Amino acid sequence: MNNPTPVHSFAVIVAAGTSERFGTPKLLVPINKKPLITLTVAPFLKLCDTVIVVLPKNPELASSLKEALTLFPSIVFVSGGDSRHESVKNAVAHIAKTAKSQDIVLVHDGARPLVSSQLITRTLSPFLHDPSLDSVIPALDIVDTVYRFPSGQKPHLDARQELKTVQTPQAFRYQPLRHILSSVPQSSEFPDEGSLFLDQKHSICFVKGENSNIKVTTPDDIPHILRILAPHIVHKSTSGYDVHRLIPGGGLILGGCHIPCPFALLGHSDADVLLHSLTDALYGLTASGDIGCHFPPSDPQWKNADSSIFLEHALHTLCSHHGSLSHIDITLIAETPKISPHALAIRSSLAALCHLPLDSISLKATTTEGLGFTGRKEGIASLAHVSASFLSPNP
Repeated sequence: MNNPTPVHSFAVIVAAGTSERFGTPKLLVPINKKPLITLTVAPFLKLCDTVIVVLPKNPELASSLKEALTLFPSIVFVSGGDSRHESVKNAVAHIAKTAKSQDIVLVHDGARPLVSSQLITRTLSPFLHDPSLDSVIPALDIVDTVYRFPSGQKPHLDARQELKTVQTPQAFRYQPLRHILSSVPQSSEFPDEGSLFLDQKHSICFVKGENSNIKVTTPDDIPHILRILAPHIVHKSTSGYDVHRLIPGGGLILGGCHIPCPFALLGHSDADVLLHSLTDALYGLTASGDIGCHFPPSDPQWKNADSSIFLEHALHTLCSHHGSLSHIDITLIAETPKISPHALAIRSSLAALCHLPLDSISLKATTTEGLGFTGRKEGIASLAHVSASFLSPNP
């Protein structure tokens, strides 16, 4: 997080809608193989002190959104209401526990996944120079000719130079925002919080918006989003390798699955050689060192630790670099135990741990025909190959 203002900043991501015009939950639509909502929240996590996602009242949809954001453990979730007004009011009520009057609250539409770090910074920056400022809203000039169609009357031309379209994130001082949300009746219909400030005769500072910061409303918007993103997607692949010694025991762990056999794997943690190789491969995607850099075997807190902890950290690192894991290919080299009876269970475990479909998990096993340390049943080796796509943080 790199907050450009000296006060605390809260980002409220409004994700409580029902997607009626879209037909299906649009915030879960995959963009670069990640749910749309993950793209929306990512830049706020770097620039704001606290990120709050307002969830729908529908428990099933709320649960799905929380699951989509599991790789962002710092996110705070708040239940939404029947209207945007009520949803934002719920989030601001939650903020009231810690917020000070001069703190900044950014309110952003969950369905605007292409918001850039520059736009967020541009919206926050005016507060640095004007302590009396209450609100900042990004806006765009209208370039098309505009006709007005009054009900029951002939259409007529509007002066487009007098018109602007506004976007989110919209930024507000905490105290006036809370006051306005509390004073306006719940039944009032306002399209956004800026219109509330205008209605209450508050001054607003406008900053330049971005044409790419479009709001997804109908399925026709998704191809447009993908066209904008296409030049900013980079594909990478890396490998990871690990070895653990076999010792007499009552079974071992591979890919998070217990494999019954008269052996165990020796290691500081649970010695899951498969997850260790996979974790190293994931760190390689972001040039983030290896598993030992993050979880040194000299640290007693990792004694007998579940290796899924290491994998989760590597996945979170990948996500923070705007990466999306797409495929895993594992080769286990072992004379014993036999892997094939457990292959499906291991693949299913990896799919759940990595949030991937089963057909994106490949697992192969081979022997060295009695040669070398694996052939002598002294250990197991694992080679992991992973592929991912990366989205530029500022498309």
